[in-house]
Amino acid sequence: MDSFYNVLTPEQSRLAKQNLYNFDHPNAVDYDLLYKTLKKLKEGKSVTVPIYNFVTHTREEKTTVIYGANVILFEGVLALYDKLIRDMMDVKKTCWMPSMKFADIIITRGLENVIAIDLVTKHIQTQLNENTINLRWGLSDTPVNEHILQQVNVLNETNQVKIIHTILRDHTTKRDEFVFYANRLSVLLMEYAVSLLPYESLAVTTLINTCYSGLKYKKKICGVSILRAGGTLEIGLRRVFHDAILGTLLIQTNPNTGDPELHYCKLPNDLRDHHIILMDALVGTGAAALMAIRVLLDHEVLEDQIIFVSFISTKIGLTVIKNAFPNVQLVTSMIDPGLDKENAWIQPGIGNFGGKKNNKNRYFGTEEEEYE
Repeated sequence: MDSFYNVLTPEQSRLAKQNLYNFDHPNAVDYDLLYKTLKKLKEGKSVTVPIYNFVTHTREEKTTVIYGANVILFEGVLALYDKLIRDMMDVKKTCWMPSMKFADIIITRGLENVIAIDLVTKHIQTQLNENTINLRWGLSDTPVNEHILQQVNVLNETNQVKIIHTILRDHTTKRDEFVFYANRLSVLLMEYAVSLLPYESLAVTTLINTCYSGLKYKKKICGVSILRAGGTLEIGLRRVFHDAILGTLLIQTNPNTGDPELHYCKLPNDLRDHHIILMDALVGTGAAALMAIRVLLDHEVLEDQIIFVSFISTKIGLTVIKNAFPNVQLVTSMIDPGLDKENAWIQPGIGNFGGKKNNKNRYFGTEEEEYE
């Protein structure tokens, strides 16, 4: 709760410097901001937490960004004082006499009572384990919805697209040829994707001083890559939109559970003011896409501002994404019919984008482990 103290008036600040101001009184806490912050966290959204400066008794310009989680621990002497905040809690624990009447669990002797704290911790862990779903493997059993698939934007299967896919899927294709045609396909995908963006009228004056009634996109464009494979689509975006800004999400698959995990996030501060081109090379179960879209929504981006672009997708993965986020537009160059449920491999697929030849990634030309 220390982050949510009120900014003190000059008189209150003078008392605080003399150790005469009571920070343990409810009036010292900004409960309105605290409630809004905890509510957003419990909804799974990201929040901006203030940093309180106990020297100046003000809030610093710098803040801390926190993401929602399965378990939120909220601590403070006055944590159970406000009814709105109490009503949000699933378990209320205290060792402070005035708030004991509101508590579900009372731990005497505070932090010294190691046994009681250990019991509570194990209870929370047990509840989490019982409710844990192996997301990736569970998604692979999602029934395909053919009606939803009709809403997916798929490149027309022209001879050019078919030839490019043949080259990319051929395991004998050399790396320079693979990269060239992957980049070519990414341009075709981005041209399709940007054609879906909303626009508005714009009149300009030509060099011969006449008026031309044209168009412009309603918002700026931000491309967000799901690293590392999503970066293979950035060249296509840059060739279609030279001034598009880029953000990145590093989402890796947990080798034990198969679930996606967010390891890194770099996004512009004004993300919600952009149309988002979210990029990943392949969509198998759709697990990584679900997490990536969730992160964007946490940054107050609306579903209808997002266009998700991939080279190859499965019917299951596209169904999963559309079920969860019906207003996100999906663009892909081809839908593959199968998904190996044991390994979550797309069939006939292309391997982990580009696969490996002689232990090297065929797009990036590195020997590093590939991210999914």
